[in-house]
Amino acid sequence: MNRPLMTVVLWIVLAMSTVGLISTVVADDHYLFSYFKGNGEDGLHLAHSTDGIQWTAINGDRSLLRPTVDKDRLMRDPSIVCGPDGMFHMVWTSGWHDQGIGVAHSKDLIHWSTQQRVGVMDHEPDCENCWAPEIFYDDATKQYLIYWASTIGKRFPETAGTCESELNHRMYYVTTKDFESYSETKLFYDPGLAVIDSFMVRDGDRYILVSKDETRFPEAKKNLFVATASTAEGPFERLGEPFSPDWVEGPSVLRVEDRWIVYFDEYGRHHYKAMQTRDFESWEELSTPLVYPSGMRHGTTFAVSEEVAQRLLVMKPPGSINGSFEEIGSNGEEELVAPLHWNTHVFAGEAQFASVATGIDDSRCVSIQSAETADAAWSTIAEVQPNSRYRLGGKIRTENVVAGSGRGALLNIHEIVMAKTEAVTGTMSWKSVAIEFDTGAHEHLQINALLGGWGRSSGTAWYDDVTLDRLGATPEPAVWPSSSGNPVVADCIADPSISEFDGVFYMTATTDDCPREGFGRWHNGPAVVWKSTDLVNWSFKGHLMPEASDMLYWAPSRIIRHDGRYLLFPSLNHKIRVAAADSPDGPFQLIAGSREEPLLDTIDAEVFVDDDGQGYLFSNHRRAWRMNDDLTQVVGDPLTIKTGRDGYSEGPIVFKRNGIYYYLYTLSGHETYHYAYCISRDSPLGPFETPEHDIVAQSDPEQGIFGPGHGTVFSPEGTDDYYFAYLEYGRSGVTRQVCINQMSFNDDGTIQPVKLSTAGVEPLANRSLSIVSGQRDGSMKGKRIKGSDVTVTASSVRVPITINGMSDASRQVRRELYDAENCIDDSLFTRWLPAEDDSDPWVQLDFGSPQNIVRTELSLYRPTLGHAYEIESSLDGQRWTSAIKCEQPRVQSPQVDEKEFEAQYLRLKIADGHPGVWGIKVYATD
Repeated sequence: MNRPLMTVVLWIVLAMSTVGLISTVVADDHYLFSYFKGNGEDGLHLAHSTDGIQWTAINGDRSLLRPTVDKDRLMRDPSIVCGPDGMFHMVWTSGWHDQGIGVAHSKDLIHWSTQQRVGVMDHEPDCENCWAPEIFYDDATKQYLIYWASTIGKRFPETAGTCESELNHRMYYVTTKDFESYSETKLFYDPGLAVIDSFMVRDGDRYILVSKDETRFPEAKKNLFVATASTAEGPFERLGEPFSPDWVEGPSVLRVEDRWIVYFDEYGRHHYKAMQTRDFESWEELSTPLVYPSGMRHGTTFAVSEEVAQRLLVMKPPGSINGSFEEIGSNGEEELVAPLHWNTHVFAGEAQFASVATGIDDSRCVSIQSAETADAAWSTIAEVQPNSRYRLGGKIRTENVVAGSGRGALLNIHEIVMAKTEAVTGTMSWKSVAIEFDTGAHEHLQINALLGGWGRSSGTAWYDDVTLDRLGATPEPAVWPSSSGNPVVADCIADPSISEFDGVFYMTATTDDCPREGFGRWHNGPAVVWKSTDLVNWSFKGHLMPEASDMLYWAPSRIIRHDGRYLLFPSLNHKIRVAAADSPDGPFQLIAGSREEPLLDTIDAEVFVDDDGQGYLFSNHRRAWRMNDDLTQVVGDPLTIKTGRDGYSEGPIVFKRNGIYYYLYTLSGHETYHYAYCISRDSPLGPFETPEHDIVAQSDPEQGIFGPGHGTVFSPEGTDDYYFAYLEYGRSGVTRQVCINQMSFNDDGTIQPVKLSTAGVEPLANRSLSIVSGQRDGSMKGKRIKGSDVTVTASSVRVPITINGMSDASRQVRRELYDAENCIDDSLFTRWLPAEDDSDPWVQLDFGSPQNIVRTELSLYRPTLGHAYEIESSLDGQRWTSAIKCEQPRVQSPQVDEKEFEAQYLRLKIADGHPGVWGIKVYATD
């Protein structure tokens, strides 16, 4: 059957089946607002209004069109215009780092053409993105103008560094009359500053352009301003000062009666706002509050006819998924067209679709066939209850299915990355598949019966008896236990690498959750090295690489001792460089790969030196190089390690044990991070073989441990004990922490799956550490006061949060409490944080009776930025004396003070630095 015809008929059947479900709305004016929700995964949403103020979601706020183009498959910033022939044309942001945009067309905003990617910046290899495209029809030239924001390499150096993440946008454009051929891409608007989110309307004989000033540094703007021109292609001249508040984005302009309304997203406050004008020079607030759908994000407002509005207003989601495929539609010429409520999608390649009576017991089923390879699906939308656990199940039959770059035949939930069943390949009779998942905040989800999936597969697959069942409410998110041995470090760090020198372990890592001016969203802290002799007690003092303090410092390699000096291979500003020092404590200085020119234009260096002295450098994307004799340069072109599993990979780990070379690599990311491996008995560069069980470590939801990602494997000198240190998901994004668990091997040298645990590891025997000096010291005075003997109070406590996944944003991963008791609970995952509006935060300890204090250890929040503090003491809780005062910020953790005094109460106040405490240890003598 012809797939495009079947798709159109299916949509018509669906639209006809909803007519008359709700009462007709009659109004003289109809306006629509196109928008996206979340990250744009579920596609196009529309809202309706008759006055431009009260906006109501259409179709139950369910997506009307799901994205199918670009690897990210997003539909952000949808912009729609109606042409003179009554056809609607839409453009949108299709991916975070794509050099193209998405384009589709519709007569009624319900039935859409096949989506296309238009590579408007494919000719610019240094283009980083194409964001927030808008489309405008120009009556004067009888053509469409499509314009968007892009950052291109080193263009416009005069404003470099004024935006987050090294972005420096300008507006570019193309024109078209038929959406088949496009003009050459040209610069559209350069106002002498970074600009984004432009929106154009025609007002009489002038063209109005509302744009966002994207400047963040040295002083944040993030506001809207107006420019005018006599033609749609400019040049535009700025008109007056900014008219909006700061920290807004996504303007859209709509003519309502005798005024213009400009809508924009106050994204910092998570709501939409609008202002009105009659001349684009004088502005005022709306007299009536704006009402809009929850979660609405950047889109376009436009007027439509009553006929178009009415067809949209009668839409309603189907009541069942018709998973048996028995309910069918007819076009009047053929008895069978397609199962009701199901649609077809071709994400890549070529595929044929059918609805046939060859299902279980000769019932109806659907099939997908591809001789060449395809990523294609039958899809339907299901209504679900938020915050619920569901089970997606069904039966799949296959004939000559080859996975190829995809997975094979499977079922999945479009919006939830991990909600996918086992894939079926080869030739197999009906096989049952199922997956359980959490809906999160979703009220509607797209079910896909896939052939391919994240790649292309070939063969024929049949699908039948697809079911979606609610199992109950989503289980409560995990709370990290106390006490716990993991995490091992009192800070948010990631990407650990560990070396041992003279009985001391040195951990280099990325510092997370450390907001600094000029670093934007990365919250990346300065370089430090954490030290330990027992793998349990870790400390640092001072910065490891001061000369790189103004650069993004990521994923440093382990420290290598070579030819009398110590080498470090950090990723600085996204690129690998080489630094050296006379001591593993630093300070390290660049020796290869300058600030301007890196050693390698990639990240995640893992340096391995074989027994013969030959060095190798491994990076993300499974790449590997031989190194020169002094380990400061790579030699020759990179090799690509062939692994048993495909997909983006980073955080390589390479080590040698009993003559076997091990190559570990990550897959996926965030809370679904996991490690796989392969082995070679010949060389660090292979050839490699993949063991039957090749997963080293993966998330353990029952224990509440998620995302064992970028880490390291190490073995204490003189032992055959091995340890796996890894980043744990933490609080999502750049708020990760480091855990350590032991690694074991089978007799044949293969790795046993690592048993992740919150308990961590036991301290190494016969080792102790003087935390400040990093030397073994068994003479430390005093005995620690047990946390169970201490009562803790605080000036305030921050509101608890629930942390959702990033790979699966609907999944509640864990709940974090900021109680004062976290200071003494013997867990470095938990912490006390004061309320955000607490201007004089403090935390107080009551020992129950007077104690002879001799030592305090404070693990403070965001320690790499340093702290000044005061500890007050009291015998009665009423009269207080300053016992310890650190007046100048010290950059170390823990903060250790040895002073003898008597107290029943201690009160900590932070004078400088971020307030908050991971842990407090107090030692006293009898």
